[in-house]
Amino acid sequence: MGDVSPYRDDKRSEKMHKTSDFRVGDIVAYTTKHIAEYRGEGVVVDTDHEFVYVEDKRDRRGGWLPNGLKLIDRMRGRKIESAQKAESGQKYDAGKPPAWRGLATYFPRALLAVAEVSGFGYEKYKEWNGWRKVANGDQRYADALLRHTLARASGETFDPESKLRHAAQAAWNALAVLELELNATEKVNDASK
Repeated sequence: MGDVSPYRDDKRSEKMHKTSDFRVGDIVAYTTKHIAEYRGEGVVVDTDHEFVYVEDKRDRRGGWLPNGLKLIDRMRGRKIESAQKAESGQKYDAGKPPAWRGLATYFPRALLAVAEVSGFGYEKYKEWNGWRKVANGDQRYADALLRHTLARASGETFDPESKLRHAAQAAWNALAVLELELNATEKVNDASK
């Protein structure tokens, strides 16, 4: 989006906000000065300490912007789709995890290595998703995670049994622990409704 300066419009509040003031889902006004000046509105999709990632409402292009944005609307938990008039060809993803941009493109080789661990597990146990049925799975996968981490820390790169990287085995076990934890939390939340 280029260099950013605050969007100036007398119809809106003149209050400028620090980056830390923004939350995912906020609608902000901005101006960029890249080739030609562009004024627009966008939705905050991600934040860090110094910048916010804003997707433009018109063309869905995004960029990390520094301080100097103006808050137009805080969604307060409402879905963006219901608060904005949807136009043909638009999809509002604010507040949703960036699975492709923030996971698959960050760690493609690592994810394939973890998938190889899943394949090895299937060949060994002849069942997909059987790992979910393991008694005390959260504790047992945490133990396996630590065993593979310690083996790697002691200088062993590959697991002798599977011939796969200890780091990939550790990542698989970390994901299993997390998945079981999230699943248990969901069940508790569903039961309390």
